[in-house]
Amino acid sequence: MGGPQDLESEIEGRKQAHAIVVFMRKYIPGFENAVIVTTGPHIGIRESRKINGAYRLTASNLLQNKMFEDAIARIQICAAIRVTPILMAISEGAGAAAAIAAKQGIGIAAIGAAQLQNFFKGSWRFS
Repeated sequence: MGGPQDLESEIEGRKQAHAIVVFMRKYIPGFENAVIVTTGPHIGIRESRKINGAYRLTASNLLQNKMFEDAIARIQICAAIRVTPILMAISEGAGAAAAIAAKQGIGIAAIGAAQLQNFFKGSWRFS
């Protein structure tokens, strides 16, 4: 770690991050003033941290492009689990569930997929 290839990768990663922000400002309502606050200090290893959830997505799920009835993301993309848009959708769902749970004074586990799906149906305008 720390060689010329790492530096090139870090530069490329930051260029891509800024390109994503430009795209978001242009095409996604509400992101007109979005800025990057910080990026990682150096290139890292993918999948260094994982969350054990209620279900573990398998290679078979990905290969079969399996769709789940309790999916809460607006866009169901199973082609490549490690890409940023998927993480954004998962994070948005988690954030919405946390907000609903806090507002209703209940635990996140009590929020059903249908409730989150209905929440997003009425609030999203970008397609």
